[in-house]
Amino acid sequence: MLQQPPQHDYHYAIRKVPALTGGDILRDSVRTIPGTAAGEHQVTVALTSAGRRSFARLTKEVARTGGRDQGWHHVAVVVGDEIVAFPEIDFDVYPDGIPNAPAIQFPAASAADAGDLVDRLRGS
Repeated sequence: MLQQPPQHDYHYAIRKVPALTGGDILRDSVRTIPGTAAGEHQVTVALTSAGRRSFARLTKEVARTGGRDQGWHHVAVVVGDEIVAFPEIDFDVYPDGIPNAPAIQFPAASAADAGDLVDRLRGS
């Protein structure tokens, strides 16, 4: 039997003001959608026009940092005090970031987690 290492809690220091906040999303748009694999669940969040501009600036900065360092860099999607997604920005695919994205999508571990996240993002 394979033994799993003990679970750890990780804490991160916040060094900057968030690039996007709840005011940058269209709360009524937040919903779950089926993922690409069977049993996979995604959460989709539409962005306001200001949110699109902020997301474009953020991903451009992350992509350019990745290009300089020759490694992919990530953005953290934080809801409350929990990192709910940590997607990487591939500087080869998106050298100038992701401009004018109408929405962002990220996976959830289960249907229950996706529903809980939708509720939290909507402010329910």
